[in-house]
Amino acid sequence: MLFHAAPPGGEWFNDPVALVRHDGEWRLFVQHRADAPHFRATGWARLSSPDLLRWRHDGPVIPADCARWAYSGCVVRDGDALLAFHTL
Repeated sequence: MLFHAAPPGGEWFNDPVALVRHDGEWRLFVQHRADAPHFRATGWARLSSPDLLRWRHDGPVIPADCARWAYSGCVVRDGDALLAFHTL
């Protein structure tokens, strides 16, 4: 993925929910649906970038769960870690 924060083929990103600087890189948290175009569940994914131009998909941080779709949430720093939480 280069010059655009885009999902892997067959997956879908929507609604950036947090952009933070952490450990010398930008971290972008987005709604994530790995089962596009079926859209049975929504979770969150994280992308990383050293310069806001080149992006790497780091994978799910709040996995999709058909019982609880993760539309909203927050990201907090806990010491050296970033933690993503699903909120209602």
